[in-house]
Amino acid sequence: MQTAIRIADDLASVGLIPFVPNLYFSWEAQYPRDDQEFWMGQCLQWVSACDCVLRIPGESAGADREVMFASDNGIPVYHRLDELLVATRDGVVGKAGGQPFLREFQAEVSAWLDKQPFGNPPIAHHSLLGVGEEVGELMHAHLKAEQGIRLTPEAARDKKADAIGDIMVYLCGYCRAEGLDMHNAYLRAWSEVKERDWSANPINGTVPDDSAA
Repeated sequence: MQTAIRIADDLASVGLIPFVPNLYFSWEAQYPRDDQEFWMGQCLQWVSACDCVLRIPGESAGADREVMFASDNGIPVYHRLDELLVATRDGVVGKAGGQPFLREFQAEVSAWLDKQPFGNPPIAHHSLLGVGEEVGELMHAHLKAEQGIRLTPEAARDKKADAIGDIMVYLCGYCRAEGLDMHNAYLRAWSEVKERDWSANPINGTVPDDSAA
């Protein structure tokens, strides 16, 4: 427990809000329960609200379940403190005082949609059609810019930016309808994509693990 609390203090020092499952031991010591699933359920509810999980070395069936739960729900798992701190520096993991941008953005769009006549109930394919419509707008602006007709370079750039923004809004609507977390979807995809190096391996982008040699 001392190691977990020390690491939690390090994370708090850089502005993060750590959840320390080990502290449940103090609660259990005063109010024991025969049902260990009660404690596991408490932990997993908190993990679902976390931006990431740091797996501290050591055998723990509970920690292994937390890691599995996080992986299944698109929550990134780190096994080294320095890797998590780099993610914090790069803005991948949110800091105290605010949600990650994509999650906050999705919440704002969802609140707006709740007030619209077309927002309740949420219909996923409407959002997908909107994405398709805006992709078409983006392609049109790009094509005319390359052809040098109909649009000035400035107007084409504005239309491209407008289409990209609208695509993001429609994607928020789709995530709302499907019960998806846009932030976790981004983290899940980027954690896989960033590990690929197509220059080093044009076949599948896999980077050889030198440590396995």
